[in-house]
Amino acid sequence: MDRIIDQVPAFEGRVYDKAVEDTPVPYVTMGASYGIDDDAECIEARLITVQVDIWDSARDETGDVDKGVCEDLTDDVAAALKGWADTDALTMHPLRVTLVRVMDDPDGVSVHGVVQVEVLVEG
Repeated sequence: MDRIIDQVPAFEGRVYDKAVEDTPVPYVTMGASYGIDDDAECIEARLITVQVDIWDSARDETGDVDKGVCEDLTDDVAAALKGWADTDALTMHPLRVTLVRVMDDPDGVSVHGVVQVEVLVEG
């Protein structure tokens, strides 16, 4: 989360585990995550997948939802996470971005971006 706050100033620090209904946009929340064992001989490891959700409701000059703004923010998050590793905190391989997508939200007001990353963590 600190990596996104540091590398994507457009969120103005609005990166949360869970946002509340009136959270100002744009913002980021941490989505679903899961891990699978990926042990090798003498090395315990887990392959972890994490979803990062980007939320926005920017409007274009006609008042329609502007997906382009969310696409740019989603690309910025993907770029901030791609290849990053916090090896001071744990034994991990660089993050791999495995999915980037932007879609209309069913609320009809918001646009939802998704960045999915995978990381191999040892230990």
